Amino acid sequence: MQFLGRLVNTLSSVTNLFSNPFRVKEVAVADYASSGRVREEGQLILFQNAPSRTWDCVLVNSRNSQSGFRPLGSSPCSSPVTAT
Repeated sequence: MQFLGRLVNTLSSVTNLFSNPFRVKEVAVADYASSGRVREEGQLILFQNAPSRTWDCVLVNSRNSQSGFRPLGSSPCSSPVTAT
């Protein structure tokens, strides 16, 4: 039963991904004050959170620089950093 549940959950996730691939969450840029600002290009900022070993890409809102948008789901910017 667990296998069937996982299969249904995976199919549901894939369906949602293809039906709406551009899902984002609005965030406050101030929430990233404790993260290291690694790179900035135009309105796009790459943050590194060292304690949890994650990366976050934030697209700063052009109308309000205090807020931004972060991708939801499994994007490269929200994946844990792997040691090499």
